Amino acid sequence: MDRPPAPTHHAILVGVNWYETQPLNGAVDDVLEIQAFFAETIPSVQLHTFTATASNDLDFPGPIEEKQQWPTTLNVLNALGGVTEKSKPGDFVYIHFSCHGTAYDDKDGPNGRGLALVLLNSRGGETYFWGKLLSTHINNMVEHGLKVTLVLDCCFSGNINRDGMIRCIPADPDIARASGFYDEPSLPERAFATSSMRDVDMMLDFKIRNTSQYALLVACGPDQEAAEVKLPGTEKCNGQLSRLLLDTLKTRSDLERDIHDIYSRVCFGFEHNRLKQHPILYGNELLPFFGGSITHRRSMPSSYHPTYFEVNTEEGDRLLLQAGKAQGISDGDEFELYASTSTTEEARPDSIIARVSKATAFKSVLETVDATLENLRGWSWKAIIRSQAALRKFPIRLSSSVPGGDAWLLELRKRSLDAFVSSRHTESRVFFVSVDLEDGFFVFRDLDGQKFPNIPALDSSQPNIREMSDLLEHLVRFYHVKGLKNTETPEAFANSFKVEVFVDIERPDNTTGIGGAKRQVATSQVISIGHNKKAEIIIRNEAPHDLYVSVYNLSPQWGVVNTLSETFTKIATKNGPGYHKMIRKMFKMRVPDGMLKNGDTSCKDILKIFVTSHPSWMYNLQLPKLDAYHGFGESPGRPSEPVIVEENWTVMSLDFDTAL
Repeated sequence: MDRPPAPTHHAILVGVNWYETQPLNGAVDDVLEIQAFFAETIPSVQLHTFTATASNDLDFPGPIEEKQQWPTTLNVLNALGGVTEKSKPGDFVYIHFSCHGTAYDDKDGPNGRGLALVLLNSRGGETYFWGKLLSTHINNMVEHGLKVTLVLDCCFSGNINRDGMIRCIPADPDIARASGFYDEPSLPERAFATSSMRDVDMMLDFKIRNTSQYALLVACGPDQEAAEVKLPGTEKCNGQLSRLLLDTLKTRSDLERDIHDIYSRVCFGFEHNRLKQHPILYGNELLPFFGGSITHRRSMPSSYHPTYFEVNTEEGDRLLLQAGKAQGISDGDEFELYASTSTTEEARPDSIIARVSKATAFKSVLETVDATLENLRGWSWKAIIRSQAALRKFPIRLSSSVPGGDAWLLELRKRSLDAFVSSRHTESRVFFVSVDLEDGFFVFRDLDGQKFPNIPALDSSQPNIREMSDLLEHLVRFYHVKGLKNTETPEAFANSFKVEVFVDIERPDNTTGIGGAKRQVATSQVISIGHNKKAEIIIRNEAPHDLYVSVYNLSPQWGVVNTLSETFTKIATKNGPGYHKMIRKMFKMRVPDGMLKNGDTSCKDILKIFVTSHPSWMYNLQLPKLDAYHGFGESPGRPSEPVIVEENWTVMSLDFDTAL
């Protein structure tokens, strides 16, 4: 008899309601509902669920479950190790914690902070599951070839839990000592003193070496608390993140099956319901969620990812796209809208076309071509861009010797690209990309007529127009991101932050100076740096309000990559409480291995620093490296009244020239 196939999906679910002093109400329901959803939608999933439900018997307090189902450190460690041992490369792992979190001062942690999840010991008392320990096990999974999604519906602010509705508690040095310190046996008691510093960068305790194979979704940012919400008309509670995440997963559409689409949908739910916390996403935003996939996608390399934007139908009489000028959206851009989830049982409506009538900093007003706003209500909608005006600013020239020119033009213009076949009336135009036919090969040239680096000449004997158009679209989108700027940034906002860059001081023998000495360099000129040398970037908030920063690397292999491993980083106002007022980012600059193999000794990188007045994400700007196409090689303390901040954004570019 044939054995059943080995499971390819593994879930570890941890929910803790029972705590001796500060119990929760909805954590167990969070994971039981997620367990039921996975069991129904992925029958072969291997589930490991650990819960602690508070007993109603005052004479026998404690969890009502059998001890082997308790969320103890030992049980969770056994589950993590067992999944790693029994799974095979390519399997998907989902890990969900709904419980209290806590934070402590750690001289070796990011920005001097560390975190722990509050679980139970074998007697039902509280114990700390150190973030560094969890990080080690996630690393083991990733190095084993597993794709890991980790969700933490808790927070690490260290505040007092009020009415069992806030999922954070202050760290207790006695519990810490009883828990055993992970790699820190002599951590002093002062490490657990109350601190006003609350920094989501502490999540970088999770030092995952291969960030392409995991995603981490955290319930809230640095100055917020992860809360529970009571469902209307019931006594039932859920964590706000868990509730919105499960609602998103239950959609009958496949549109939310990649982690960044799920994340954007969840964030929209928080904003739409005016909830006070804002989730943060780390790691690879393009990772398929638990093995999911997106439909309605063009036939393109799997790493190329058209972005789905949220659409709000409930804000007055306007249809709002949750993206604007900061994401490269312009007046006149055209979108196709797909119905996602519904509050009714009506049949799913057909997709509709809408155009941007007014793009603002972070949102855009849409006008539908053949539908009214009233027809759209009752459904959640997502939008994918069909026509983008900004891309037409980078025209493409096709040599008249390129065969099938009309077919090329048709395909390129479908993608909003401005393309022409070379002729006398086009010779005076400026072209950002040119395609010539030389000795039977397609050759790609830049604005100055030079061959693009890291793009080889391609055999023209069997041209694939769609794949070639993918490549040309990629180059145009790269140019679009490279040139993105805000010409209307108020001077006050442009001066609201300060960027400093320091690079290693090199000796004549090409080694770094004593003690890792560094020198500051001007940000207004090309920064020259040696291969394998480090550059440190410091961004300080000089404004009377919070700022949000995203940093993208435009690589020499034509990729646009988020360098912060999170959606954005918040830098608190200099006038606020004592938590994070600057960010520091270290980059090791190097010539990519694929270029070294080709004999190249230098390369150019551009770092685009986006600074915004409000939380904003730039997923649609990301691009994979072109080796993906052609295989080249490799709350206390917060103001009692919120400050009203005008929507503003700006972009700063840092040019690096790395050489051997």
